Amino acid sequence: MEALLDSGINFIIYLQKSWAGWQSEMLFLSKVGDPRNSFLIYFPVVYHLNHNLGVSVLWTAIISEWINLVLKWILRGDRPYWWIHETAQWKNVTLEQFELTCETGPGSPSGHSMVTSAVLCLVVLWLMNSLRETLRQAHVLNRFIITTTIWSVLLTILSLVSLSRVFIATHFPHQVILGTVVGVFVASAVRKHSSALFEVSQSVFYCTICSIVLVVSTLASHFILSVLIYDPSISVTKAQKWCVNPSYVHLDTTPFYALVRDSGATLGLGISFLIVGSVTRAGMNSWRGLSNFQNSLLSKSLKIILSVFLLQLLEAISLPKSNPLLFYVAGYGRCSLIPIIIICVVPMIVLS
Repeated sequence: MEALLDSGINFIIYLQKSWAGWQSEMLFLSKVGDPRNSFLIYFPVVYHLNHNLGVSVLWTAIISEWINLVLKWILRGDRPYWWIHETAQWKNVTLEQFELTCETGPGSPSGHSMVTSAVLCLVVLWLMNSLRETLRQAHVLNRFIITTTIWSVLLTILSLVSLSRVFIATHFPHQVILGTVVGVFVASAVRKHSSALFEVSQSVFYCTICSIVLVVSTLASHFILSVLIYDPSISVTKAQKWCVNPSYVHLDTTPFYALVRDSGATLGLGISFLIVGSVTRAGMNSWRGLSNFQNSLLSKSLKIILSVFLLQLLEAISLPKSNPLLFYVAGYGRCSLIPIIIICVVPMIVLS
């Protein structure tokens, strides 16, 4: 493992020196791969294009981020920006830090790589399945070109996101590779069970149970690890200790905020379908006349634009940081609103 970490540091040093002029681009790519974008951008865009796929995207984001959280605590991976200060061989070496460097959870596997690969791979698998008949009838050369292009675009995006995370010294190369691989497996599993997950989404009872299970199982894992092995929250202490700029450390990068986002979105998903069911039954006749517009390209475009705009406003709401518990509770409420805005509020506004 030491040799793997050493080679990782050498690679980061090489990237930061040879790609020094690409700092802005690397930071942008890192933001593109932020797990929160799966909730705030990818989910609303895909949902208004295809409801079933959109729900699967949300479940993929929730499941992959939760698995990533638990794996981080189990694997206890160091992050480069703090590891070099705690290792004699590298204590005199300085890695450049950026505004996105100081993630507070353990480093392995990479959440950016894992959640992004899971969500995008799910979309690509759905796209390939939708094109199956078309590809079957296409000329072999055209089929090869289309298939190769789609998978090459996916691989390029995932590679660039992973490289950006290594460049800013928040992950070792093996951590982003592991995250990408696990994300692909999560996407395959969600796609296989997408019908069952959609049925769960339509029950506020089951979604509430899932939300509770996420919280209880995560807290139980944290407690068991704290008692038997080590304190999983030590990574937060390391981040605060070795981050050169205290303003780079944010509460919403902690593992517990990932839990808040996942469990809150799960509950919100169940509430959303409960509201939609009630509204549809109450105003079915009036909704029938709008069905053509509802499925039009103009309607879908308006919903996507409005959804992304409203979610950015929601994300801009400052959470109380004076008390961590209050911060997480408020974050839970905010994240539970994400599916409600996308599934209930936006369609009602556009169709009103």
